[in-house]
Amino acid sequence: MTSTAPTPAAPRLPTDSKDIAWVAVPCRQTPETLRRYLSDPEILLRINPYLVFKRWEAAGPDRYRVDFHNETNQLEYQGDIAAEMRPDGVLVLHHRKGLKQRTFFSIEATPNGSQLIVVDDYEGPSEAERESRKNEVDRSIVAWGEALRRYFVRQRRYCWLPGWRWYIRRVWMPMKPSHRRILWLLWLFTLFDTVIVALGFAIWFIEYGG
Repeated sequence: MTSTAPTPAAPRLPTDSKDIAWVAVPCRQTPETLRRYLSDPEILLRINPYLVFKRWEAAGPDRYRVDFHNETNQLEYQGDIAAEMRPDGVLVLHHRKGLKQRTFFSIEATPNGSQLIVVDDYEGPSEAERESRKNEVDRSIVAWGEALRRYFVRQRRYCWLPGWRWYIRRVWMPMKPSHRRILWLLWLFTLFDTVIVALGFAIWFIEYGG
């Protein structure tokens, strides 16, 4: 069940498991800058446009109790996720429920910045069990990679704005993915209206203000 997306360089995957799906996300940030995002698994998971979260709360050191709906397989996940930071800088999320066993996040330097490699690992249950439960496969990873890429682009472009980090973390991030898309359209319509008004004022000024 391997899945890939175009990458700036062939990545070195952070696991030897055979039953995986992965995506590499090109970023303009340096590996050191990108590595800061690995300290907050909640952000990484909430960016996935097909996961609708109902709960995320700490259940202990590096352990989280989560409740979300996966729109790609229409399954509910209610259970714990444990976060492990390996000595080599790879973040591993251990899923305590469902067919998916682990999710890896690793970072590599590239000529234009870096790339984030995300790997969903299903190896653990027997091959026969995995085959019988293939309806539980999370098919969002390519879309998730694209959403992560857009997120990093916006962070790089707008992080200098006062209040931007607060808005992203406290307002945008807790929204349902569908609400984020609606909000983005509203911003586009507002920008369009502003441009039209400014253009109309400019035409009036040229015609009558001179």
